[in-house]
Amino acid sequence: MQTGDIVEVDYIGTYDNGTEFDSSYKSGQPFSLILGSGGAIPGFDKALHCMKVNETKKFTLSPEEAYGQYDPAKIVSMPIEFIPAGENATIGDRVTLFDGGQLFQATIADMNATNVTFDLNSPLAGKALTFEVTVRNITPLTVEEKAGTSEKKE
Repeated sequence: MQTGDIVEVDYIGTYDNGTEFDSSYKSGQPFSLILGSGGAIPGFDKALHCMKVNETKKFTLSPEEAYGQYDPAKIVSMPIEFIPAGENATIGDRVTLFDGGQLFQATIADMNATNVTFDLNSPLAGKALTFEVTVRNITPLTVEEKAGTSEKKE
C-alpha cells in the first residue's frame, strides 16, 4: 500500500476508557480514503501504510497525531445571528458555520440573548484515540496516475 492508493477500512474508535466515539460499522459501509491525501487524521493515515487486505491492527494515537491539543484561542464570541438560520440551537449543540467559502463545525459553548460563544476545537481535540482497523480493499494507483498523466486513451 502506498500514497495515492484508495483504501477501504472498517474501524472502531475508542477513548482511553474504552468508550466508543466512532465506528464505520454503524453506517454499514467501510471508510474510504486516498492514502496520503489528508482525508484522514495524520496518525490514522500513517498507520495504514504497511497494512494488507484483511489485516486488522489496533493502535493508539497521541493528540498530536490525531486532532491536536485543545486550543483555548479557538473559543470565539460572536453576535447571536451567527447561529445558522432555522436552527433551534442550545448549549452543547454542534453546528455548521460558513466563513466566506469554507464550512466548519463548531460547538455552542455558551449563549445569551445577544451573543453566542463557539468552540471551534474538534470534540476530539486533546484526546488520545485508539483505533481497531481492518483493511477491506486496496485499489492501487495506476501506472498512468503514478506518472501524473491523465491522457485519454483512444
